[in-house]
Amino acid sequence: EHEGCTVGQGDADDDDNQQPSKPKFDELVENITKAIDELGGEVFPKLMWSCPRDATWINAGENIRCVNPADVILLLKSSDFITHDLCHPFDCCIDGDNADGGGERG
Repeated sequence: EHEGCTVGQGDADDDDNQQPSKPKFDELVENITKAIDELGGEVFPKLMWSCPRDATWINAGENIRCVNPADVILLLKSSDFITHDLCHPFDCCIDGDNADGGGERG
């Protein structure tokens, strides 16, 4: 887990004997499958800023070529670049209002 990017663990009132349920992403997997098919059967995942090129070591062939949703999800989950984009995208940015003396432009 990265600071500022956490996943909830359920309600505090959950029964201690009850096993936590695994999240399901059926709609996401279906959409990824459709996109791969529409794009010719091979894709590489990319967010707005980065692709998971630091995670190629975990993919078969050590590249970012994906042919199914499992490939896409594995690369996205394994990439520090993607984690940074999702959890800390603006850490190095300066607020426009503070950068130019109050946001007034003349």
